[in-house]
Amino acid sequence: MKTARHHSRVVNVLVALALVLGLSLTAAVPASANVSAATVSVVPTSVNSAARYTVNFNVGGGGALVANVDSINVTFPTGTTVPVVIPTNTVIVNGVVIDNVVNPAPVVVGRSIIVTAPVSVSSSGAVSIVFTQNAGILNPGRATTTAKVSVSTSAEPSLVNSANYTINPTLTLSPTSGPRGTVVTVTGAGYGASLGVDIRNASAANAILASTVSDANGNINTSLTIPNNSPSGNNALQAIDGAGFMSPTATFTVTPTFSVSPISGYQGSTVQLIGSAWPANSTVSAATVGGVSVVGTVSGPARVLEWGAFVGLTVTTASSTHLIDSETNFLWGEVAVGDLVVNVSDGSAGPVTAVTNATDLAVTLAGNVDGVTPNTFALGDVYKVLSPQTSATGTIVSLAGGQWANVTLQIPQNAAPGVKTASVTTGWATATTSF
Repeated sequence: MKTARHHSRVVNVLVALALVLGLSLTAAVPASANVSAATVSVVPTSVNSAARYTVNFNVGGGGALVANVDSINVTFPTGTTVPVVIPTNTVIVNGVVIDNVVNPAPVVVGRSIIVTAPVSVSSSGAVSIVFTQNAGILNPGRATTTAKVSVSTSAEPSLVNSANYTINPTLTLSPTSGPRGTVVTVTGAGYGASLGVDIRNASAANAILASTVSDANGNINTSLTIPNNSPSGNNALQAIDGAGFMSPTATFTVTPTFSVSPISGYQGSTVQLIGSAWPANSTVSAATVGGVSVVGTVSGPARVLEWGAFVGLTVTTASSTHLIDSETNFLWGEVAVGDLVVNVSDGSAGPVTAVTNATDLAVTLAGNVDGVTPNTFALGDVYKVLSPQTSATGTIVSLAGGQWANVTLQIPQNAAPGVKTASVTTGWATATTSF
């Protein structure tokens, strides 16, 4: 009996204490009464970058929020830098910007930001909270595919993890443009520690341009040379490490160049232009030597590819030959069925019957150029690929790789002696050289 009375007194004391503290005795909130798992959008996704975070979730069935009373807590993952002060106008809730006059300022506790809701949200309602880039939140310093924030509200205080989002390593190029053959310094951060990293050209079938190894902090610093068969214009370069983390693309723009042959001459003489990295069907709108306009003509065949020895040569039948070239000139040179392959070394020739792939060209030996030399293609010979296409005066028809052929300019009669700058302008770009 004494024990029963003792328990009764304890219960009465607890009830009184609850009343004094303004508490009510209610049934426990079910464990399922939490916010939903959020989705997170991050822009940009690069490591160590100030980013815009958009966090979307729904409150639970009993989790309605009252404007300027209830709060939202967003906790960022380890490695994220959260400023100690978040400007009020950099936080938006359901389209409403936090107003430092009407709404309480966000509170920062470690990696958590507590925002008082500026608008009411009904039970099971949607919430979209945006931290703009000016909020100063910095992405983690290492790449990951499993980053997540945790979200709760004052009405539903249990933190719930979001879906995973990705943070990518960085890739920086210097310079970001130049002709083929340019040496480019490549730096980056956020890769796995001491891992192999390949730098690839996504604009050229992911060709590997350089390989390096990240340091213990996940940084890379190396250089590469833009290959002679790189596409003209913008090239999208990416880096990927041994763990599969890939940087966003960094753009290198291959700019056009040309040379003059011969490199000197008298007034009225003609020179040939040899171009590189010009788009197909480039139209010359201006050409000058020493600032004086020159006369340009183009004769056919309008496009020519010429190489030294091919890497390998395989004769498959008595009437056909496969030319193999590991430099993939067939791909960027837009060699096509019907073009003529001439063996410059011995004069034999034959039409292209198939472009099997970027390195494999099928040629039928239908005859020879001089009518005497036997049809023989051999390893070590020099080959020229001719297109039957011709063009009108003033138009340079180039390959996808940007090579010109049979383009002549006449040096102006009034050009002064001495070293001059020659320039060629198309609708795409202008290039210069010395003459």
